[in-house]
Amino acid sequence: VGLEHYPYISNKHTDAGSGKGPESLPFPGCNLNGSKSCTFRYGYPDADETSLAVLVAELDNQYGTSDWKVTQSQEKIEVVISARDDKNSSLTQCGILYAPPTTSNESYKLEILPCP
Repeated sequence: VGLEHYPYISNKHTDAGSGKGPESLPFPGCNLNGSKSCTFRYGYPDADETSLAVLVAELDNQYGTSDWKVTQSQEKIEVVISARDDKNSSLTQCGILYAPPTTSNESYKLEILPCP
């Protein structure tokens, strides 16, 4: 959708670096100041539950009926997606680690974190 050229674009927030945004994005609920908070980094959803849920529907209701949960890192731009009832899941094990690119020559990160 042409978002890959923007280091950061959101329908709710302004990028501190470039001053770009907020803007309407081409996803349901992601219109300018819409019902969802949608942020993309170099064309990939940001590492948060609302931006990821734009593309992965099951993540949209993680506090309701979804079988999944999203754990967000406080130090890095990354999340771990894991089964809601898995007591062993954390930012280092038992889930799928996702991080969007943080520079234009970088790709997203997707890694399986095995359980001990």
